[in-house]
Amino acid sequence: MNHLLRELAPFGADAWTMLDAEARDRLVPALTARRIVDFDGPHGWQRSAVDLGRTDPVTGGAGDGITARRRRVLPLCEVRATFTVRLEEMVDFSRGATDVDLAELDGAVLRLAALENRATLQGWPEGGITGAGQASTQAVQSHDGTPESFRAAVTAAVASLRDAGVAGPYALACGPVDWADIIETDDAGTPLRAQLEGITGGDVERTPGIDESLLVSLRGGDFSLTVGEDLALGYLDHDRDDVTLYVEESFAFRVNTPEASVLLRRTL
Repeated sequence: MNHLLRELAPFGADAWTMLDAEARDRLVPALTARRIVDFDGPHGWQRSAVDLGRTDPVTGGAGDGITARRRRVLPLCEVRATFTVRLEEMVDFSRGATDVDLAELDGAVLRLAALENRATLQGWPEGGITGAGQASTQAVQSHDGTPESFRAAVTAAVASLRDAGVAGPYALACGPVDWADIIETDDAGTPLRAQLEGITGGDVERTPGIDESLLVSLRGGDFSLTVGEDLALGYLDHDRDDVTLYVEESFAFRVNTPEASVLLRRTL
């Protein structure tokens, strides 16, 4: 038995396989940040921190003639979203039903995906995570949502990265509002998305969880998302009607090159 306590659930391995598959299908398109930054892991539930390779001096208490230094680490943050499934639905699955109601599972995994995206690209101070956009030392590029403004902002962002010696290609991670404007715009007979991808050399990605768009270098080595336990389903409890489950992961994020991303900010 491990910490996920799956063995205590009132259904068997075939049901867990079905639930895992549903979660995976929802997560893959939603985990945008993992396609943009370096992914390190998964390292398992017991991984607690990332070694930063640095130390801080320890003053006092070590005794005469002794110097001491404390190693610096970046702790992983554990996140969990709970949900329920109807026990009757799981019984129907055992009978062969293929239309099991898993709406709460879908909602839980999408909430965690949005949090991972937001923490990685935008920042999550409460979780001890500085995001790529939050750490950026590049000037913010503004746009008003029009095709001309989008092209100008992205072109300026690419130029800024190249001037800083940050090679491409580059990915544009878009918040929901910017994504809708880009994907719905056909400018001069060419989709705006295609125009922007021609400028960046990378994909324009819809990124649940972020408010502002971010241009990020895809050359590698600039940003690292470290995952201990990857998104996994576990068991909490059940009664005669409902089974309470959860989806959980542990992760940390490190910015190695603050100049390797540019924030794009919408003006009113």
